Amino acid sequence: MFKGLIERLTLITFTPAKAWMEIIKENPKETDVRNSYVFPFMGLIALASFLGALIFGQEETFNLNVQHAIIKSCITFVSLFAGFFLASFVLNELIEKFDQEKNLQRTQIFVGYASSILYAIDLVLELQLIPEFFFLQIFIFYTVYVIWESVGIYYTVIEERRVLFVAVTSLIVLAAPSLVELALNFLLPGVSGE
Repeated sequence: MFKGLIERLTLITFTPAKAWMEIIKENPKETDVRNSYVFPFMGLIALASFLGALIFGQEETFNLNVQHAIIKSCITFVSLFAGFFLASFVLNELIEKFDQEKNLQRTQIFVGYASSILYAIDLVLELQLIPEFFFLQIFIFYTVYVIWESVGIYYTVIEERRVLFVAVTSLIVLAAPSLVELALNFLLPGVSGE
């Protein structure tokens, strides 16, 4: 399972156009993409969040570090999980504005793979091995390029609307998990993962 995840991530990272062509050729089901790519990635990120908070936690006792680590990993997982479905839903609702057919399953496949860079960077940052890695967050914007490469392959948007499509889609994919995390921290202030 993880071998396929790493291979797909590598392909999307280094040759996104080729990756999107392979995705089209494979014609995967959304459940396969969720179960073999998106959810395992989210699980790894939650595990990394737990380990990072447990090992590098600054609570007074080990028990408080464990408690903080569990809370942080839960918030991380729920943010990514709900963010994935929120982004998929919102993009699917807006997709007709770009002369594309509404298809939630197809949109979930797109959002799952388009979020690859975001997931990979989250995985590294959540481990907290080297705190100075915060600069990696700038590479989240590589997601914009991955989405740019999908146009004409996965989605056929007319050239005049390509920039708008990429901007809107990128904003949705990148903002959804953060919005869910903000909502969780607002609604549960005493349970914050930070």
